[in-house]
This record gives sequence, structure tokens and C-alpha cells, in this order.
Amino acid sequence: MENQDLISVVLPVYNAQDYLFDSINSILTQTHTNLELILVNDGSTDDSLKIMEEFSAKDSRINIINRENKGLIYSLNEGIEMAKGQFIARMDADDISLPTRLKKQLDYITQNQLDICGCHYFEINEVGDISGLVLVPKNTQMVNIALASTVPFAHPSVLIRKNFMTQNNIKYGTNCFKHAEDLALWMNMHEAGARFGNVNDILFQYRLLSDSLSRKKRVEILNDSSRLFSLYYKKNKELINKELTSFPKQLNKYEQEWISSICMRKLLRLQIKNTLPILKNTPKKIIINSFMSELNRIFKL
Repeated sequence: MENQDLISVVLPVYNAQDYLFDSINSILTQTHTNLELILVNDGSTDDSLKIMEEFSAKDSRINIINRENKGLIYSLNEGIEMAKGQFIARMDADDISLPTRLKKQLDYITQNQLDICGCHYFEINEVGDISGLVLVPKNTQMVNIALASTVPFAHPSVLIRKNFMTQNNIKYGTNCFKHAEDLALWMNMHEAGARFGNVNDILFQYRLLSDSLSRKKRVEILNDSSRLFSLYYKKNKELINKELTSFPKQLNKYEQEWISSICMRKLLRLQIKNTLPILKNTPKKIIINSFMSELNRIFKL
């Protein structure tokens, strides 16, 4: 397998038999075929390993790591360390990558000389019905703004340059934020000078499950995220203020929310100069929601 444009897809698995077939199949049927799929079986007790082995017997691009349970962070770092590709694609065992995901992300990350990119995505339920659409920040400017209040990627939808991670010694779980490991990684990458972006296309389906780890650990994730957002804002005030002076006039709902969130943070700290004009054309509902969210975040901290 040639290393040029090789994408290593890292897919941790823990008791995912209900959705694993579709997840694996969505990777193996990508239009970009120069890939390896690293399946990390993190001590599953259901039929997940059997499903992985059946796929592996038919496709030589699959590598299986099979061991006792060590947790998601360990599994991610282990899979990335094993990866032979120039690029790391994340994937989860209950999600679906649309057929052109890897091809379009690879083209975008190389043409724009980025270190990480994601894409817009559908939210789907247990049976695969679409329940929502999430738009992510499209360029570096909007990512810089959005990082102060939200996660700019769906974690399992990203493509990352592996050499950026290795050269900067960036791994999952290297700080105290163990419940928001994805956001902590984006913050570490940003601090190391990573170039961020997202493909302006819907390339992914993110499954929302009532018994998912993110639902079970919701309070811990929110607490970690809130602290990370505050740290990011404190470290990057000058950059954020610069980005706020040149954003496009035409904004979608999400972009209005990200900018409004920053403005509320500034207003509540009596940083009024140049803030009110930014909110001039923002819908009142978004302003009120941003105000209440920022109040809630302050009192929680």
C-alpha cells in the first residue's frame, strides 16, 4: 500500500454490534480507496469482534487491535500510533461516512494547506432517520471565533495531518480534561499553530443514542468544555477581537450564534467598545439566548 495520500481511519469499538456493520461498510466503500482501517476492539463483550473479523477476511486494508478494555483515550492514541498514513481520519462505530467524505476532505486539506478539517453533518437516530443538520464553521476565521463557545467539528468526522500531531507531540488525554478529550485536542492543536477549516458540504451522519457515553457523561463533558472555552478566550482575546472586525456581512444562523456568544461575553465584562455595533443585525432571539447561556456559564464556574 503506497504511503502517498494514504489515509489511516482510526475506529475504536466497544460493544457496537448494532451499528458496526454500517459504520465499517461506509469506510470501505469510500470513493478514495487508498486507506487503511484500524479497528481497535476495546474489550467488547458482544459480537463486535466477529463483525470485524468477517470484514477483515474480505478486505486486506483492515487491521484489528484486539485486547481488554482500556478506554477511549487509550484506544485513540494506540490507533494513531499504529497508523501508516499521512492523514488520520476519525470514525466512530455507530456513525456513517458518506461515500465522498475522505476524497473531498483530502482535496480540501491539501489544497488549502490545512492541518485539520471536518465537514457539515446530519444527525441521525437509532434507526438511521435524519433528525437534524449541523453546520460547522467553514474557514479559519470562523473556527477561531467559534472555539470560544462551541466545538467546531464533529469529533469522528475530522481528517488530520499525522505529522502535525507527531511533530508537536500532540495526543489525546494529556491534560486534566478527560471528559472533553476532543475539544482539548483542538485547543492543543490551535495553541501549536494548526490551520483549521471545514469542507462546505454534508459528508457525515452522526448518530445520537440515548445510552451513548456523551449522554451518560453529559454533566462532566459540559463542565470540562466550559473551562476549556474560558481558557481559550483568555489566551486568544487579541485574535478574537481581530477576527470580529472583518467577518462577512451575510451570516448563517450558526455564525450569528458564535459571534453573539463572544459579544455577550465582552458585554458582561463591560467591554462595550465596538461590541454593540456587531450585534446590530443579529436576531433578538439569538442575542437573548447568548445572554442567558453566558450568564449560566458564569454562575456554573
